[in-house]
Amino acid sequence: MHDAHSSIDHQAIETHIMAERMHQYMARQRILVAAGPIASAYQVFTKWQVADPQLLFAWWLTLLCVDAVTVIHTTLYLRQAAPPSPAAMASWRNRQIALQSLAGLIWGGSALLNYDLHTIDMPAALVLVTVSTVAVIALLPFRRAAFSWLLSVWVIPLFLLLSTGTPGHIHLALGICLLVGTQGLYFMNASHHLIDSLRKQFKADALSKALRESAERIHELATRDDLTGLYNRRQGMKLLGDWMGQPRQRAPGGMAERDSLGLLLLDVDFFKRVNDSHGHPAGDEVLREVARRLRSAVRDGDTVARVGGEEFMVLLPSVGADMALELAQRLRTCVAHQPVQLPDTALDVTISIGVAVTHSAEGIEAAIARADKALYAAKEGGRNRVVLAPQ
Repeated sequence: MHDAHSSIDHQAIETHIMAERMHQYMARQRILVAAGPIASAYQVFTKWQVADPQLLFAWWLTLLCVDAVTVIHTTLYLRQAAPPSPAAMASWRNRQIALQSLAGLIWGGSALLNYDLHTIDMPAALVLVTVSTVAVIALLPFRRAAFSWLLSVWVIPLFLLLSTGTPGHIHLALGICLLVGTQGLYFMNASHHLIDSLRKQFKADALSKALRESAERIHELATRDDLTGLYNRRQGMKLLGDWMGQPRQRAPGGMAERDSLGLLLLDVDFFKRVNDSHGHPAGDEVLREVARRLRSAVRDGDTVARVGGEEFMVLLPSVGADMALELAQRLRTCVAHQPVQLPDTALDVTISIGVAVTHSAEGIEAAIARADKALYAAKEGGRNRVVLAPQ
């Protein structure tokens, strides 16, 4: 668990959190602004009888233009194939905050359209309260966005209300300040919970990924040979045992190829001479190169394992004797076709292969014994050859 925690990239988590906050912010802004013309049209309706129609139309058109630019801006961001860099995200965010602040000033500027020192335009004030309250919910991902919005919406109306000095205007201004303050407290709490939940989610995802990767590494260490990267003896024998343990139906008249397994035991010829003459590092390089050539020559679904010092095992599912011999010859040729390059020389390397075609009824020990006997015969017969064990 400690290793999994230490492998978590906390900087990457913060970047993912920022990307998710940006996505939510831009998506909510686009939805909110797309519905903006309805609210602004209602504001025009409330002021139609008391404001200059030309000024009112100019106000509405200006707001619609800002909303249109906002839709374009948010859409361009959301259509990116991948989140931009943190610096680029900050630029996108700052531009969007500037656009929403401009929209807020235009909304607040509607108070100037029919400002009267002696009357209070409650319908228009209620529209502004509704717009600011609904909009602030969409700004939860970023506190600065919410506070800039509230400030831009209310700075002009509050200035006008307080500058009159009449009790009614001052009381309304104080009520608005109380409302905005309450909104700010709510927003700070909700924003904190949103960001905290995102951080917990991404940390949990990162920890889960780290645990999976740790489990995979442990599995690799338990099943792979360090030198060659092939399956080790334990895993090779497990896979052989798994195949032997699978129930199969026998074809009428004997064993069908799909029910049989080609078991190959192979040995690097004269490997001790390589170690004695060129040293163990050269021997290790020979084993790595033999393993690489074996992997390149087998079929998909075949298994190659290193089961001893210079001994390998290959499992060939669903083959008969002829196919097993053909594949074994291919492996032998692949290893021998060109020398293994070492830092100071090139070595001709060959392998001897014993082949046993087996089935699940035979048993692991008996199958290995037949393949091992065939391998011994290949070595006794001169090496660099393939011998098939009798059934």
